[in-house]
Amino acid sequence: MSDSSFDLTKFQNRIAVSSAPRAAAYPADWVLENQMGPNALWLVEELTAAMDLRPGMRVLDLGCGRALTSVFLAREYGVHVTAADLWIDPSDNWERIRAAGVEHHRSGGRPRGEDEHPASALLHRPGRHLSG
Repeated sequence: MSDSSFDLTKFQNRIAVSSAPRAAAYPADWVLENQMGPNALWLVEELTAAMDLRPGMRVLDLGCGRALTSVFLAREYGVHVTAADLWIDPSDNWERIRAAGVEHHRSGGRPRGEDEHPASALLHRPGRHLSG
């Protein structure tokens, strides 16, 4: 951020909430740089608490924004994620996914073959900040 008075440590402490311990482990600068509205990591952690995600499952992450949630799903649950967002270029998200080191958890956007399985779970978080 260009504002030299911004305290990244204070921001990290504010986003580290007890109700989202997994999300709290992500670097504040990465969250801040890629956030598109409310804290997507808090939201996805809350949603996944009610899901039975297991390593190797396929998850379709619709409205993934800048792929924070896709990285979270791959890293925290070992699932294979197909990330899709209307507003973000897939190439940009692919670079973020690679930089996060979870590119091996990507389910390609290619058509399914006979030996492949459809998504085990669908994750979509409507933009609460946009829908009133």
